[in-house]
Amino acid sequence: MEATDVPWFSGSDNVWQGMINQVEVPYETEDGEIIADTNDEVRSLYDQLLEASVEDELSAGLSQWSGDWSDAFQRDGFATMLCPGWMLGVIEGNAAGVEGWDVADVFPGGGGNWGGSYLTVPTQGENIEAAKELAAWLTAPSSR
Repeated sequence: MEATDVPWFSGSDNVWQGMINQVEVPYETEDGEIIADTNDEVRSLYDQLLEASVEDELSAGLSQWSGDWSDAFQRDGFATMLCPGWMLGVIEGNAAGVEGWDVADVFPGGGGNWGGSYLTVPTQGENIEAAKELAAWLTAPSSR
């Protein structure tokens, strides 16, 4: 960063997602108890990211998916970002014509899980109970 004056990472929201996805139980317990404000592991990660972003000034301060973030691919706005496999198309589109982009599996602690698919049953539906049963059947471990 000192040699190039390019911020190390795009923004703390992106990095936070990767960090928190490595925590097994970050915000609430299985029985619904909110632990986000008392979880030492969450606090430690928060402090680490705050130091890197604010004190060490490693962040470009860009919010992922914003226009400024998309534009930064074309103007060396940041050196690194988290990139799940499905993000490759986003990089190719935003960095079209830019040489030197590369993807590497180097995030400390390995990969995490950034969600998946969700099924919703609208309350105004005609067959709410049947829809809930279908959703439960589709997502049951035996259906996978």
